[in-house]
Amino acid sequence: MAIFYIDAGHGGAETGATRTYNNVQYSEKDFNLQLALLVKRFLQTISPQQTIYLYRETDKNGNRYMRGQDAKSKGADIFISIHNNSASNTSASGTLTLYPKTFTLGWETSKNFASYMQGTVISYMNSKGWGVTDNGISIWTNSDSELGVFQGAAPIPSCLVECAFMSNNKDIEKLLNQGFLEDMAYSISLGAVRWLNKYKGLNISEPKRIEEAMIEKSSLLPVLGIALIAIVSYYVFKGGFKK
Repeated sequence: MAIFYIDAGHGGAETGATRTYNNVQYSEKDFNLQLALLVKRFLQTISPQQTIYLYRETDKNGNRYMRGQDAKSKGADIFISIHNNSASNTSASGTLTLYPKTFTLGWETSKNFASYMQGTVISYMNSKGWGVTDNGISIWTNSDSELGVFQGAAPIPSCLVECAFMSNNKDIEKLLNQGFLEDMAYSISLGAVRWLNKYKGLNISEPKRIEEAMIEKSSLLPVLGIALIAIVSYYVFKGGFKK
């Protein structure tokens, strides 16, 4: 059994990056939340059922320094913070995954987790034709001592996925595409599950796409139909149903 902790970056008054595109203003916090909710939905398809916590499931104004602490208090096995990027250089695009600073307990494991997550996301997204630029992994560098969302999470394996650049026209068009959001969220859930299986010795199934889950359910209908016919035939043979 694993405990997943998913953080939708920013929230409430803390909007994160903002961008006006085609006369509409977009906030990073909203894309982050959409992605986190989708990650949760995909993780709910794995078997056996695992425990999944989200720091926020609404436009909650939360302290960035409480998220890692909350994950630790809940006994999380992994901590994933979902964000989107922005840069003054509007040609910058693609996905980047961050890990905690080297003075943080367990940072080596987090670096391994970040590397595995980045590789899984890039491989899956580009297998779907999205053409996502691989920006690799990087250490959290906002300041010399501040840990941001990683504050208090150590030694939980932790990473922060910067999914796309809102400042890039092609990337924001992708973020406005539901198919991209679903593929990105699926790739993050896939990276988490595969890493736990490989490095923590778990044996949990990979997440299913929603359409796969629906196919599995529909495949049971013929079996249920045959079973129902058999039951009815048995009672008819025995002389009918008793009132």
